[in-house]
Amino acid sequence: MRKNIRIFIGIAAILCLTLLPVSCGVSNLPIDPSGETAASTNGAETDTSTERNTDQDDTDHTDVTDQTDLVTTEKESTKEDLFDLPTPSGDYLLTYENLGVLGSENNIVYFVIDRFDWEYYVWAREKAPEIFHNLDSGGFTYYDDAISLYPRTFPSIAYMVTGAENDFSQTCEDYFASAYGRSEFMRQLYREGYTVNIYTDEEYGYINAAYMANYTANAKPAGNDQATYSTDMRDIYNHLTQNGISIGESKKSYAFIHLSGTHLPLLYDENFDSLPEDDAERWDSTLGMKQSFAIINYYIDEMKRLGVYDNATIIITGDHPSIGSDSDVPLRWAHVTPLFVKPSSNADGALQVSSAPVTHADIFPTILQSEGIASGMDFGRSLFEITEDENRERLYYFQKYDKIDGRTNYEMVVFAINGKAADYKNWEIRERYYLGKSIYG
Repeated sequence: MRKNIRIFIGIAAILCLTLLPVSCGVSNLPIDPSGETAASTNGAETDTSTERNTDQDDTDHTDVTDQTDLVTTEKESTKEDLFDLPTPSGDYLLTYENLGVLGSENNIVYFVIDRFDWEYYVWAREKAPEIFHNLDSGGFTYYDDAISLYPRTFPSIAYMVTGAENDFSQTCEDYFASAYGRSEFMRQLYREGYTVNIYTDEEYGYINAAYMANYTANAKPAGNDQATYSTDMRDIYNHLTQNGISIGESKKSYAFIHLSGTHLPLLYDENFDSLPEDDAERWDSTLGMKQSFAIINYYIDEMKRLGVYDNATIIITGDHPSIGSDSDVPLRWAHVTPLFVKPSSNADGALQVSSAPVTHADIFPTILQSEGIASGMDFGRSLFEITEDENRERLYYFQKYDKIDGRTNYEMVVFAINGKAADYKNWEIRERYYLGKSIYG
């Protein structure tokens, strides 16, 4: 045994002496180190109002010369390996880390206003048009015939982040694990060099952020003394304005920012001071729009000041509309969610309006196209490729629930929409089937 060891050491020494002149030039190459209660188990996220309204490290290593190809290969390989690592053990949470940190060259900022209904936008346009000044001159297109796939925050948020649909055959936790752990859209962004940050509530957006910790920079082990991200708009506004918005080390950044938005009742007034429980403003959707756009406008204004707005891709939409009732089928009204898009090619320009029949599913290819990312996978057509005169059928997956013998029982009602989504006459029930006692189980 000892003889074998001595032979091995001898061979190793000869190899080291032979290779030393070649290897010394790259021996110091840097290696990139980057390499709705937790969905509620006893009920639904309800919208039971009876009326429409009561109203990572991507640093350039310039000290290394003539090694560009080798460094790039190592960095790309590291990113792939990190994405495919096993899920870390233990509990992870999404934190506020990097909330105001932008990429120096490319940025994708995806704002999601909770319960953003198209009529809320119409009413706010009438009552407070000034809050939309960045939409009106910032190179955005308003898609006024857009729908979400789902009627509630779960599973809408996880779908909007990952592109993984939920057929509710799995438990809530298993769906999250599968969606976040194997998202091909997230994999595409990560391998393209984007520092990924996802900001959403633990309650309905995820159960354990460990499933996205390999590629999400702000996913941290529980108990790490960092505050857990909340969609509470006062907390978000204060964090951004107190910490500021700045350019980070990464060239490319992706941020998915979920706001509580127009999910009534509201907690704060226009100045983010607490509202009394009996204050009628708590049921004013326009106030929710003002708070949402106070955050969005601050973010956009800072992007412009920092010189990174022009090349940015910005999405503003809702996770779902106002649904009126969790149990009424036919629906009380058509479920439509506004969608605003600024592609990276638009630095400014008046707000354009498109009535193309679109859905949240079209946002994934839109982001890739806007950012010039060529994907080997078929994510579908982008919003830019869908015309207004298309006869395009869209599906909407409504989880109807009723209380029977003290238990919540869920049924899937699949609607097919042919024509303008805002006209409920264009909604047809295509399929219905029983889901089980809880979609959160």
